[in-house]
Amino acid sequence: AFNSKSCNDGDMCTLEDQCTQGECVGQGELDCTDNNPCTDNSCNPASGCSIVSNAEPCDDENECTDGDYCAVGTCMPGELVECDDANACTDDECDSEAGCQFTNNTASCDDDNPCTFAEQCAGGVCVGGEETDCDDDNPCTEDVCGETVCLYSPLQGACDDGQPCTVDDSCTGGICTGAQVDN
Repeated sequence: AFNSKSCNDGDMCTLEDQCTQGECVGQGELDCTDNNPCTDNSCNPASGCSIVSNAEPCDDENECTDGDYCAVGTCMPGELVECDDANACTDDECDSEAGCQFTNNTASCDDDNPCTFAEQCAGGVCVGGEETDCDDDNPCTEDVCGETVCLYSPLQGACDDGQPCTVDDSCTGGICTGAQVDN
């Protein structure tokens, strides 16, 4: 008569070997999984579990690294992620859990408008400061803001010199002049 005693089937990859109908049979398989993405796991019937390091890509769970890789069974960090949004009005940093973070700041900035000064960051953008007043109250000049100074270009054409005794007022060399009226 057959029995159901414990036995050894000679296979290192089976568990709870037991006699079944005259043969020694493993009742389950050995789990060699180590949940490490940097190892390849298998079972060899003659020697049991085999855990071998691999060189696969992996994730070190740090959002500030990219291109992580396996070495000697461990996930190694890849290159540091560069967090640069090219915006002077944000502070750029990397958080290992959230990744790149861009926080608005209140730094001085340049809005690329030569007619403003004392610009400052607000809400992540550069806000123009005070405007340079280049108006010289001369109708015969075009008033323009330069990089650091006001520029006045002479204009041609009709104007009013404000003198009631002149006619045909016109701009010449940036000055409004008219002809005297003879009475």
